[in-house]
Amino acid sequence: MPFGLCKMWRNAIQATLNMLVRRNIGCASHYPHILSSCCLIIMRIFAIEVFRDGGSIEFTLEKNGTERHVWLETPIYGEPRTLMINSSLVASGCTEVVELLADMDRWWAELPEKMRALVDEIMAEHNPSPESDAPLAEAIDITRVVHVHNYVLANYSGQASAPVPD
Repeated sequence: MPFGLCKMWRNAIQATLNMLVRRNIGCASHYPHILSSCCLIIMRIFAIEVFRDGGSIEFTLEKNGTERHVWLETPIYGEPRTLMINSSLVASGCTEVVELLADMDRWWAELPEKMRALVDEIMAEHNPSPESDAPLAEAIDITRVVHVHNYVLANYSGQASAPVPD
């Protein structure tokens, strides 16, 4: 496909996503996207939940119409232990973990800068700036996803890399 035509389609899809956000059909973090020269990857993380069992976290990551259910189990008053993707236990360093971390990194990079800054503030246990345009409840949900990312990176990936937020 010629680059000009690809760019036209990318712009049309981007305009549609922007319209959905403006009409409150979705919020900006529900439709982050990554555009490359001839490829559109649409990714969103939604249905973010935290449970009263000690803090288990679950969410759904959708990439190009394919959903993955992520569950990080936390025993009562304990450190997170079990990671499940699509109801299957995963082992450290497996392909599913590598793909999950890569997709979460892309999703994080495509969040609006103001939202990332607000999440960083919350993760650093500072009070969020009152002038922030990002909704606080959404930022708190995102901190849960970032927590899962950082735990998986430290305990399941076999990588020694820095966590997402500064």
